[in-house]
Amino acid sequence: MSSKISNLPVVTTPAPADLLPLVQAGNNYKISLNQLRKMLGLPLRFGQIVKQKGTDAPTVISTLTNTMGTTVSVAWSRTENGKYTADFSGITFPDPDKILVVALAQKSPTGIPVDVLPVIIQYYIETTNKITLIVVDPLMYAGVDDSLSHYIEFQYYDL
Repeated sequence: MSSKISNLPVVTTPAPADLLPLVQAGNNYKISLNQLRKMLGLPLRFGQIVKQKGTDAPTVISTLTNTMGTTVSVAWSRTENGKYTADFSGITFPDPDKILVVALAQKSPTGIPVDVLPVIIQYYIETTNKITLIVVDPLMYAGVDDSLSHYIEFQYYDL
């Protein structure tokens, strides 16, 4: 029995393997969200809001973005001023040349973007699931502002 598309239930959390209908040259096909993402040149993304003060390791306030298709967690550690390690579980990055790390400073204890400022970072891949970040932002590790948090996003271009 067929149904109208408008009568189908809404997917609340789409997964990369979910399928969409596609008509090509008059023939019906299916395409996964992951295939469509790659075709559009979009990366897999995982983003967290982290907060750090003094000599403490960053703590996660919330995970805002996860299009990896699996549950991902990150154990953060601080090795020295401005140098942090993100140790991933649930995902690996097999090709280090396809990773981009983006960070934004936020002046909001809840992580809501307010006065978003770019943060300069360097990063290098230690293993397929461990990334070290060097943050060139004295506010993050000097303890100047208790409410300062950062949105850090890991993008994997597996195209």
